[in-house]
Amino acid sequence: MILPGLTVLLAVSIGALCPDGLWVGAWTVPGQPSMDFVLTLQNSSDHHFTGRVESVAGGLHQAMLEDASLQGSVVTFKVGGVDFRGTLDDMCQTIAGTTRINGSKNPGVFHAARRHAVRQDPSRVSYRGEILIGETEIVDLAVHLVKHDGRWLAEVDQTSSMNSPIEGYPVDVRTDVESDGILLLEFPSRQGGTPVSLALEPIGATTKALWTTGRDQHIITLTRTDTSLQTLEAPGEPMLSGRLVFPDTDGPHPLVFLIGEVGADLDGIVAGTPVMESLASVFGEQGFATFRMHLPEAGFKERVRATRRWMDWLQANEAIDLRKLALVGHGGGASIVARYAATFGDNVSAVVLLSLPGKSGRLLMEDLILAAGQPNETQQALAAWRTFIDFAMHDANEKAIRIAATEWIAHRRALFGEEQVSAAADEIDALMLLAVDPEWRLHMGMDPRMSIARIRGIPVLALQGDRDATFDGPNSLTALTEIASQRGVDFKPRLIPGLDHSLAIAETPNEVAASAREALTTWLVDQLQMTPPRVSP
Repeated sequence: MILPGLTVLLAVSIGALCPDGLWVGAWTVPGQPSMDFVLTLQNSSDHHFTGRVESVAGGLHQAMLEDASLQGSVVTFKVGGVDFRGTLDDMCQTIAGTTRINGSKNPGVFHAARRHAVRQDPSRVSYRGEILIGETEIVDLAVHLVKHDGRWLAEVDQTSSMNSPIEGYPVDVRTDVESDGILLLEFPSRQGGTPVSLALEPIGATTKALWTTGRDQHIITLTRTDTSLQTLEAPGEPMLSGRLVFPDTDGPHPLVFLIGEVGADLDGIVAGTPVMESLASVFGEQGFATFRMHLPEAGFKERVRATRRWMDWLQANEAIDLRKLALVGHGGGASIVARYAATFGDNVSAVVLLSLPGKSGRLLMEDLILAAGQPNETQQALAAWRTFIDFAMHDANEKAIRIAATEWIAHRRALFGEEQVSAAADEIDALMLLAVDPEWRLHMGMDPRMSIARIRGIPVLALQGDRDATFDGPNSLTALTEIASQRGVDFKPRLIPGLDHSLAIAETPNEVAASAREALTTWLVDQLQMTPPRVSP
């Protein structure tokens, strides 16, 4: 062994010539056999890179590289007295060159080729378990697997109290054709000599595996772990998170992208009903991959931008069938879906709008006023509301808005028979805060019908419960249907009796109703699996 073990942080001025990625190969020094070599590079600022180098058989672990640079196509760096000097090919797929110990005239060689990074692939499958090595050493093992370009790739993590940890180490995978699905993994031993091997079949929640080190063999149990939570980062952009889940079948898979109500968490909980979690489970049972975006505190524009970033990311995943991609939104999330489909819809095969208000917030309130059924109060309340909203939306002076808010509160109480549950001054202050809230103003002024009118060539299902207390569900569905008919949108409205805003039975909430689940899945299965893919005009 040459060096005390190694995970290396590397800063290389590589610029635009070489993208980040994983490089796997081998290296030698004079008088010693070939050893494994793994280099991981990541983009950094000012065209620099950070990275990691590992060599299990070479004992390289946590040693800083020195004098790392790229001049033209020549890569050079030094670690622990060994100089590496290699050439990067024109396609940035291989690095090859020589190694020298302390300036020795007798060189060794190294080479590395780019490789798909398994642990960064959202379609990977991961298994974890424990291995007993010798009589006392217990090693925690994690195996990450993915099928890429028709062949299996793997990375391994090992952690024990007696050795430095190994994380994300690429290993060779061979498929045992005679054993029908058994994968054979081989990777270097820390002690050198005979490689370590692992045989497993990546199916089910648990699987038996055969661990072999030299003459010793052990049967171990590996448990599949949840690797569905994803994060997405980009320079100058906020970090995003979401959950991507694939069914236990061969891909590529149709994908349902789920966007929940404003303020809801990852499970889309509304009034105690986990709308997104329930629907994701149903879609998974139907063979769909599902993705749920997690942005409970983001505003409308941030959610639209995040949807576009996630869609770009998801479409680079080979496990997803891009001909069968659906967007499903609930409440405020349905507004996001409609806007995205109208603006960037060329890559969308189907759209589902759940509990989408059919008008702007301003007009929804006017509908409630007109439906109150008190002729003496209706016109006064309507006038007070219009005055307040006009002053708020057009940035009238604070005094004028406050007077209008006072009038609106008084007429609203008279119209709807509201009891005064707080001081009038507190209600006025609350309205004043709304008047300067960008999200509230956007909700008041944005009419979802304008997005519906611009959707072209994409089938749309709008599903609404008739017991929605958030707004008038039937009236909203009628408004959406009218604009879709006028503009020639492929639009199917569906009003389901007895359901509230969360698509649960109004008397027994906390679960999306079976009628909603059946209507939704039947339509999507028909659109994404039984009809030809949509061709953009």
